[in-house]
Formats: sequence, structure tokens, C-alpha cells
Amino acid sequence: MKLEFLGTRGNIDTQTAKHKHHSSIKISYYHHEVIIDCGEDWAGKVSDWNADAIIITHAHPDHAFGLKDGAPCPVYATEEAWKNMDSFQIKERRIINERERKQIPGNGSHPLFFEAFPVLHSTRAPAVGYKVQAGEAKIFYVPD
Repeated sequence: MKLEFLGTRGNIDTQTAKHKHHSSIKISYYHHEVIIDCGEDWAGKVSDWNADAIIITHAHPDHAFGLKDGAPCPVYATEEAWKNMDSFQIKERRIINERERKQIPGNGSHPLFFEAFPVLHSTRAPAVGYKVQAGEAKIFYVPD
């Protein structure tokens, strides 16, 4: 499993060369690429990723608003997050339930598995962290 932090900046104006884009991480495993989070400043750049799927931790601007105009792949989020992203132009909306292990993408060899766990963050935009498993490797990704 390979991790690439595409962005680490929260919803603040301050930027540096190494802290420039909103939160986003790319997980690569064999021929699969899955993105977790897509903040507002990723708008218009999402199709450049060529990802199999995008997974959202919560519906704050710095984690999800880059998807307002849609996505070229399925997008996974909790039901609660989808309520806050109702107006987003996403064609392939998928639900990910808390504490349910889900293979994403849903086919092929060398699968990636994601499991959502509730984390304390915001009452208006409840968040989850993801346990990610690729083969024997496991990580836990938690948003800000």
C-alpha cells in the first residue's frame, strides 16, 4: 500500500509550498487508486486523479466541497455526510455504513477494504475515520 498526501491544509487562508491544498490522501495498491477527501480547492482537478473511488470523511468545505460539480468515479460517504452534500452533482453516490467493512472498488484482485469509525469532530458535520486494509498492511486515517 502506498500513501500520498495530496493536501493537508484545513479551511484556512494561510498556505505554504508544502501546505497548499485542502485535505486529501491517495491510497494506491497494485492497480487501484482511492482518494480520501476532496476539499474545496480541488474543484476542477478531480478528474486528473483517475481514481477508482473517492471516500469522504465528513461534509466540511476543506474535505468535500471539491466535489460540488461532480466526480468521474463513485463517491462513498456516510448517510449523514450525504445529507450535507445533497446539492452536489455526483452521479454515483454510495453509502458507507459505520463499522461495516467494505471492499472499494468492489471488484478485482488485490482488494482494498475500508471500515468507517465515528470520531468526534463537529455536531453539524459528523465525521468518520477509516481503517484501510491492503493485504496485510493496515492504517487508520482520521480527518482534522
